[in-house]
Amino acid sequence: MGPHVRNRGGRSLARGTDSRRPANPECHLGPDLPALGKGRDPQRHAGCAEDGGVVRVRSVLLGTSVMLCIATGSALADPAPSARGLLVPAREAVLSAEIAGRLVSIPVRPGQRFNKGSVLVEFDCRFYQARLAEGRGKLAAAQARLASNQQLHKLNSIGDLDVAISRAEVQETQAVVEAAALTIERCKLTAPWPGRVVQQHAKTFESVEAGKELLEILDDSSLDLEVIVPSSWLAWLKVGAPLSVSVDETGTNHPARISRLGARVDPVSQSVTIYATLDGSAPDLVAGMSGTATFSSSP
Repeated sequence: MGPHVRNRGGRSLARGTDSRRPANPECHLGPDLPALGKGRDPQRHAGCAEDGGVVRVRSVLLGTSVMLCIATGSALADPAPSARGLLVPAREAVLSAEIAGRLVSIPVRPGQRFNKGSVLVEFDCRFYQARLAEGRGKLAAAQARLASNQQLHKLNSIGDLDVAISRAEVQETQAVVEAAALTIERCKLTAPWPGRVVQQHAKTFESVEAGKELLEILDDSSLDLEVIVPSSWLAWLKVGAPLSVSVDETGTNHPARISRLGARVDPVSQSVTIYATLDGSAPDLVAGMSGTATFSSSP
């Protein structure tokens, strides 16, 4: 054994040893500390607090935690693409008066539902009915005159011109009768499809001119979703792609699919409108509601 020296307390120390170092060489964690889990057992360093090794192990763990947080933040920073959307009816129209006259009946009110073929507006048509009766009388007279002239033509009493004129008069009065009958059909406005009344622009017993707006209606049996998205999304958005819409007013989520893409890109905002159709029925939804559309596919 090598020479010994004694300290002031009488304890013998081996020459060449350093009392500041721990007895366990595994507790010496210097700059060359290998990565945790690569050649070192963390449990073997549990008693090495006096030389700062635990502090350095904690630093390694803290760095690992920071790296995990950064990775998690990167994942959260790239959510599924979404955009705001508006629910619109599949069909809507503003019904206007096709004839001038007095309104005698509007049996529906705003918000009320109606079926296809239901009478929505009715005019006072007595004047047009009288004109139809007049036309029918003139038609009967023209037909009788034509028959008489045809008999006279057989007897060589009149020429071909007289018969041709009589035949033209019949055709003319026939057209007048058909026009009068068509006018009477326009005395009643019927629903082109089932739906609801949005707004009423005229009142019963008012006299209106042709072209006056009377009722605004819509078909809410199926609703479409209009979404304005960046035009760059056209690179991956395809017809038939699924999406989901979260409606603000109801707080409900509904599946949908892209039905068509807009035909024009707005050159100023670099955006385009896409259209989606809701899957299944959604009786709790009303046209005009808005929400967030989330797409399940992205570049």
